[in-house]
Amino acid sequence: MTPKHENSGHCARCQLILDRYPGFNKELREWFEGFQKDHPEGHLSCAGRGHDEQEVLFHRKASKARWTQSAHNWNAALDIFCLIPDNGDIYDRVWFYQVLGPCIPTQFSWYGRANAKFPEMPHIELGGWEAYALRKEISIVEQVS
Repeated sequence: MTPKHENSGHCARCQLILDRYPGFNKELREWFEGFQKDHPEGHLSCAGRGHDEQEVLFHRKASKARWTQSAHNWNAALDIFCLIPDNGDIYDRVWFYQVLGPCIPTQFSWYGRANAKFPEMPHIELGGWEAYALRKEISIVEQVS
């Protein structure tokens, strides 16, 4: 049985999401784990993303990226939401801008920042992930024939 998200500071469900594909980016993972320890209401809806899921999201227009064109496909992106007691809004703008935003290091691209290439508050990725992929410093989450 898959555990539910818990505001414990070390959510087992978030860990399963990070571990879905081997080799999630260490720097991004360590940042998120430290962030969640300090802000246990912060959770993950997505980390690595495989071929089929990426293509479904692209065709539904829930993603602008095709397979291999998203940092999620390279284990280099997170989608975050918040579980604040007595607040049913998992995308609470105040939380994103006052709590999450100031905690995101500059080496990460947050699509909630002003002038983000795609406005999407939950999305954080390793800045310049494409160059890391070209240098083979990060790997695609699955091989598709």
